[in-house]
Amino acid sequence: MIRLILADDHRIILEGLEQLFRREKDFEVVATATTGEKALEAVRKHRPDILVLDIRMPDGDGLWV
Repeated sequence: MIRLILADDHRIILEGLEQLFRREKDFEVVATATTGEKALEAVRKHRPDILVLDIRMPDGDGLWV
């Protein structure tokens, strides 16, 4: 099982990605985040295999996270 965290400040994008990955049996969405800070907290807590991250977010860009 590939553990994912999804992060995007646009709720519709985040929900679409979450629905897409939840349909796949090999992926598990362990957390979602709408800010860079929340994404960083989720990574520290869940230690995902993959982080799908928006590059531009209001509280810091995706490269900062």
